[in-house]
Amino acid sequence: MPHDRVLILTPSPPFPEGGSGFTLIEVILGLGLMTFCLVLVIGLIPVGLKTNKQSRDETDAMSLVQMVAADYRTVGVSTNESPLFKMPALTNLTAEISSTFWVADDAVTLTNQAASKFTVFYAINSPAVNSAAPYTVGVTVIWTGNSTNGPTQVSTLFSVPQSSISP
Repeated sequence: MPHDRVLILTPSPPFPEGGSGFTLIEVILGLGLMTFCLVLVIGLIPVGLKTNKQSRDETDAMSLVQMVAADYRTVGVSTNESPLFKMPALTNLTAEISSTFWVADDAVTLTNQAASKFTVFYAINSPAVNSAAPYTVGVTVIWTGNSTNGPTQVSTLFSVPQSSISP
């Protein structure tokens, strides 16, 4: 089979005659738009981190409220105070009492407010004498966090039936 065809390669110009490449202005505008979008995305990171911390603080505060409620449910006649937060036994109450204590990050009760993350305020309403009504306990947890509107708080009100307290 004879080879009568010869392939000749000639270099093509860098850009075709129609000018289909990007101009310098187009490249600069594209880089500027990409930089603007990148700055916007990076600017959202601190907002996301702040929201994450606020959510974590609120979750910790709600856990603390649940711990206080559980602590009251463990109090019986044989103790003078709750085991975890040292709150008074419900069976010894004849009038409304309220108090405040401070809690660190790790749910350890503190004696001073300076080192605390949370301030816990509680109020206990005892039922009338010879009444079968439950004890009513109100708990408020306050923390400063990163809120620009001042301290943040969560509150709850729960009851402890007298039948759950051993005579």
